[in-house]
Amino acid sequence: MVKTEAHVKDWKKKKVAELTKIVKENPVIGTINLESLPSSEFQIIRAHLRDDVLIKTAKKHFILEALKANKHNDLAEKVEGPTALILTKLNPFKVYKLIEKNKSLSAIKPGQEAPHDLIVPAGDTPFTPGPIIGELGQIGVKAKIVAGKISVLKDAVVVREGEPAGALAASILLRLGVKPIEVGLNLVAIKEEGTIYTPDMLSIDVESMIATAYTYAKNLVLNTGMFVSALIRELLQKAQLNALILNGVVNPEQAIKSSPAQAAPAASDKKEEEQEEEEVSEEEAAAGLGSLFG
Repeated sequence: MVKTEAHVKDWKKKKVAELTKIVKENPVIGTINLESLPSSEFQIIRAHLRDDVLIKTAKKHFILEALKANKHNDLAEKVEGPTALILTKLNPFKVYKLIEKNKSLSAIKPGQEAPHDLIVPAGDTPFTPGPIIGELGQIGVKAKIVAGKISVLKDAVVVREGEPAGALAASILLRLGVKPIEVGLNLVAIKEEGTIYTPDMLSIDVESMIATAYTYAKNLVLNTGMFVSALIRELLQKAQLNALILNGVVNPEQAIKSSPAQAAPAASDKKEEEQEEEEVSEEEAAAGLGSLFG
């Protein structure tokens, strides 16, 4: 009996030591809640992410011990339910995008809560006349036979948001191809360089923010006259325009005059410039910000 207990304790220590080492070796560590995620789906997602992240499953107690051993007590506090560790060198925003990209939709099961109102839409169905028309009626769907097929007369909510789906409603929704349940990794929190990020923080549109920041920075440079080599062409164009305007004030006979024919190309050029700004990628915008402010 004593030998068995010693063997079990050695096994536990070895497992915790292994997790502790892996956590220490990765700069970005996150926790995933595996509750309600089918094992088959988990294995598929895990395989898809293998090249970018490492996902380690273990008993909750082992995971907590490994996190605390690496002074990640703040992350350990956010562990909830069946948990797995996600470890990587990618930044948290890229990890979140990968997780979201690998999510899919599945049919609702009997007893499972609806994430939103589940509706059987009006229109034709693939069902031929038979007992199904009575079953539709049982869940509140009005239907009739049209050209040898069952047709739903109007949209019908068969499961309200937050309510468990009945067996009959779940069966009919499955046969209609309605898949309201999102299946994927449920990221609880992820930590990088002492900062913990939660899904609500990671779901922001980073590319849009960078592009907007680039536009604001560019306008700041142009409107204050700061000399920045990356914007030398725009600065010279603005200086030339201001010089022409000033000359027109001093010498009215030389004031700039534009005809409709001249104005049209100018508008076209402005539109092209705006389109170019809209097409700035995340990498280009980031590089642009760097060049603007050194």
